Amino acid sequence: MKQTALWSRMLRLTAILALTVASAAHARLSVFEALDSASGHPTRFAQCPQFFVDGKPPAIPARPKLRELCYEAFAILHSGETRTPVYVAQRLNRQTIEDADEKRATKFFADARLPRGERAELEDYKRSGYSRGHMAPAGDMPTPTAMAQSFSLANMVPQDIQHNGGAWAKIEPHPGECSIAGAGRG
Repeated sequence: MKQTALWSRMLRLTAILALTVASAAHARLSVFEALDSASGHPTRFAQCPQFFVDGKPPAIPARPKLRELCYEAFAILHSGETRTPVYVAQRLNRQTIEDADEKRATKFFADARLPRGERAELEDYKRSGYSRGHMAPAGDMPTPTAMAQSFSLANMVPQDIQHNGGAWAKIEPHPGECSIAGAGRG
């Protein structure tokens, strides 16, 4: 019985993969981009306009190692040259901040949607003297999925360990408080 269920799942996954590759060829997308879209993790800002003013992402210059990444609660323009975010876009309002009470995730991970040579790896931080500093703060994440996604190394920049755990740790929670006090639900 268990083996039948396993084979059934594998067959479905194979069919999805085959359809994705066929769709990619038809739409002239790379297999990399199509697989990301099929997984529910788009790599074009046009697929996550909710994070940008008036739903319009900024114009991105055509450069080979710039990648647009959408997550559940934020979007990142990622540089494959520096292997860090260029910027992070996130919509904060009273509701999202009030929903941000998730248990903190602890598993950092390399984002497999990025080519290996363009992404940070866990090894990059070991014994480097730097900690992993969130650009979209984990404390702002409204769901367990968003919390887990915020631990993508694509959302991190190297920060001095003393600074990340000291002065920055005192500043980081305040943007959410400003959102609640400011514009309200917008």
